[in-house]
Amino acid sequence: MPDITDGYVLRTISFTLWWVSKEEHETMFAPMLRRLGASKVVFCCFDPAPTVDRQARTYLGWLGRPPFATGAVKPRTVSLQFAIRSII
Repeated sequence: MPDITDGYVLRTISFTLWWVSKEEHETMFAPMLRRLGASKVVFCCFDPAPTVDRQARTYLGWLGRPPFATGAVKPRTVSLQFAIRSII
């Protein structure tokens, strides 16, 4: 368990993946989400280029709420909403 100061507000990123095909959801996202659950840590780097801004776009933490697939406007697609609470 990380050493977190009481009262500290963790950085959180929320994003939605629109138009994920049902095949992508079943083969890639659903197995990953089953493994992560609510207690395993996820690492996401949204800027892989080695620049000074990369740390501000890197998140290591837990899913804030379990994402679930909801129907999208486009046929045979779903959308997934994510929220990651980061400890870095």
